[in-house]
Amino acid sequence: MYNRMYLFFVILFIFITGVLYFAIHVFYFSSPNSLDFNYTVKGCASQENIKRSFYSPIHNKEHIKVIAKDNSILYQRSINHLCCKNVSLSYNIKDKTTINIYEIWKGTGCKCLCFSEINATISNLPRGEYHVNLYEINNNKTKKILSTTVSIN
Repeated sequence: MYNRMYLFFVILFIFITGVLYFAIHVFYFSSPNSLDFNYTVKGCASQENIKRSFYSPIHNKEHIKVIAKDNSILYQRSINHLCCKNVSLSYNIKDKTTINIYEIWKGTGCKCLCFSEINATISNLPRGEYHVNLYEINNNKTKKILSTTVSIN
């Protein structure tokens, strides 16, 4: 009788441990491949406008902001920059809690200033606290422009 009861509890323990292991790894440690990363660029730094030599005069103050909303991290930046340059964005995740976002600026700047708005969203993040670093890569030089912490609840 005690052997059957002991065997039952061992099997139950193994089953519960397996279910918990699966749940933690599937729901908490979701793969970066399941994340969505989207960005938009408005103004003369967009890919379309650089081809037409589009001029967007300076009309707003520069600002930079990173916030958490639902299961996403939103990045917003308004920037005055040299005309004739365009920007693309990429990201990577290090240690499951550090997110690095890169602004990659290309092109030779003209002798005028333009204004652009950059917006990016990383979605489908699990709950937790994230350290977000923002980098600007310009002429193969990398500069950290912001470091902050946000929480997904």
